[in-house]
Amino acid sequence: MRLKRCGALAVLLLAAALIAGCGAEDSRAGKNSYGDDGYLGLTNAHPGILTSPRARTYAADSRMMEKAISGIEGVERSRIIFNGGRVFVRLKLREGLGEAEREAIRLRAEDILRKTAPRYTVKVGIDP
Repeated sequence: MRLKRCGALAVLLLAAALIAGCGAEDSRAGKNSYGDDGYLGLTNAHPGILTSPRARTYAADSRMMEKAISGIEGVERSRIIFNGGRVFVRLKLREGLGEAEREAIRLRAEDILRKTAPRYTVKVGIDP
């Protein structure tokens, strides 16, 4: 008899849990709770995919890096080469700089580029 009461009580509790869990509507989650971007919220969830206007490209990263380097005194021009997650940058420096100045400019450019584009492994060299 006691076993029947426990079984009946367990069935009632299970039924109550199912009704409470499945029957109530969550007022926080409305219809279409994803962003209205035309891709069912995909660009909000994955901002780096190419459907997003915020997606980075090599061309955009190159422009950003060139702009960052252009502010360094002594740099006449730069050449940026991408190889996957690596970036090789060659700097053309103005004439008349000493070896210590050239190395300081190289290190400064490398530091700025690592902060500007942290997703890349950056290697900076100087053209002779």
